[in-house]
Amino acid sequence: MSVGSQGNLVTELEEKIKKLEKENRRLKEAQVEINTAKELYLHIFQEFPALIWRANTEKLCDYFNTTWLNLTGRSMEQEYGNGWAEGVHPDDVDRCIEIYVSHFDRREPFSMEYRLKNRQGEYRWILDYGRPYYDLDGSFLGYIGSCYDITESRRNEQRLEKLSTTDALTKIYNRYKLDTVLSDEIIRSKRYGHALSLIIMDIDDFKMVNDTHGHHTGDLLLKNIAQILQNNIREADTLGRWGGEEFMVICPDTDLNGSTLLADKLRTAIEGYELPHVTSKTASFGVASFNTGDECIDLVKRADSALYSAKNGGKNRVEAEIR
Repeated sequence: MSVGSQGNLVTELEEKIKKLEKENRRLKEAQVEINTAKELYLHIFQEFPALIWRANTEKLCDYFNTTWLNLTGRSMEQEYGNGWAEGVHPDDVDRCIEIYVSHFDRREPFSMEYRLKNRQGEYRWILDYGRPYYDLDGSFLGYIGSCYDITESRRNEQRLEKLSTTDALTKIYNRYKLDTVLSDEIIRSKRYGHALSLIIMDIDDFKMVNDTHGHHTGDLLLKNIAQILQNNIREADTLGRWGGEEFMVICPDTDLNGSTLLADKLRTAIEGYELPHVTSKTASFGVASFNTGDECIDLVKRADSALYSAKNGGKNRVEAEIR
């Protein structure tokens, strides 16, 4: 190779080296810009009104914004990794982590509600939205989540639920709720073969109380009867006002004999209770139990028929359906 040819080759190599160095500097500057942009979005999130968290590809959280830390009263170091789960309500934590892990593995967005302890030690309801995020080259980087305190919304829902299912006068369940519970219990009895019984109770001569003492006394009597019933049923039973002076008790996992004994216990409790402004007050009871193939109306009709027999049989008594 001639000296001239060697010189040209060296020059070409030097030019290529310069181009590579220039491209390398450009890539480094671009990476710096990307890293700067990443830090910028974290800075923007820092004071964001929502609670923001970030998790790496190992499912471990490596960032929480100031809003999150101000709510929990914990440091970034305490929340790192799975530390944040220490603040989740014990009843919610397993479900919460299961949703988080299962969606993370599939790299799918998720939303979930759970209770998170704040700095005062009160549990607040949180709505958490988690989303996967990716680098410019499409590589998976982890998850980013945004959370919102929905405690007041949950409380309002609970208040509305209570209003829609509670009898305004007696504060026990209303007929709408009784219909719902009875329907659910009928389905359960059909599916699993569990026993189910129904008690319908009617206050004896209630109209006479209203006519003699006025509706205020009648209302007071209804409230007292409801409380007597509530105090003497079992935890598994469901009590509600069926309508007017009628009350219903739904007794799951209870046969006809067991519900008849319960009804007589309730009858005795009412008979022996001193009610304001009323010298003597009793109630009559009808009892029926679930038969294979029954629908709600069938069970109610038989309990109502038994109640009718109790009324016609002299009142202040319990009658069970004839089987």
